[in-house]
Amino acid sequence: MQTANTYCFLVHLLANNPDVEERLYSEIIAVVQNHHESVTAAAAAAAADASQFKYLNCVIKEALR
Repeated sequence: MQTANTYCFLVHLLANNPDVEERLYSEIIAVVQNHHESVTAAAAAAAADASQFKYLNCVIKEALR
């Protein structure tokens, strides 16, 4: 239950901070496209390279703070 609440809070924070949401979206797209041409097929491969999501890591840590 705590995980679901954390995700909901994170989505709430992103909805209230569109600049952060846009930057996060841009980072995710950039990392996924660097690995594969197909964004759909790249999601699983990019998950293995989670260390490349620097801003995502910062956003999650801020939400947990």
